[in-house]
Amino acid sequence: MAYQRSGSGAPLVLVHGTGGFSTRWKPILPALEKCFTVYAVDRRGRGESGDGSNYAIEREFDDVAAVVDPIGNGVDLLGHSFGAVCALEAGLRTSHHSPSFSKAAIEAVNRALPNSRIVVLPGQQHIAMDTAPDLFVREVLAFLAKPA
Repeated sequence: MAYQRSGSGAPLVLVHGTGGFSTRWKPILPALEKCFTVYAVDRRGRGESGDGSNYAIEREFDDVAAVVDPIGNGVDLLGHSFGAVCALEAGLRTSHHSPSFSKAAIEAVNRALPNSRIVVLPGQQHIAMDTAPDLFVREVLAFLAKPA
């Protein structure tokens, strides 16, 4: 698993969605680097990360967990789109306590990660990190700054 490490502060692992790679976070990376040591992951088969001959979605979850585990306790995960699914599943697979991040799915996540929250950004669609990076970063920082 390849990742780009930058910034300083508490660890924050970024997991991009289906159509991108670690540079997907470029619009908001400078703001996050001010507060966090950021690990921007290249998911399996994207960017600098290789891929195996037999794809299985579970390997994507294991990949993210493999980045998180060596960092130690206190790692936050931020995923966009399918990257959020990978981050949530990885949070259930790490060897240490993982912090928190369709109704049935939200309830299942909340049971597994009681401090999780869903935030809807008014007037934004799926790519708020591009269309409203300041709003996106403000919500991420607010979530990471205060316990639920």
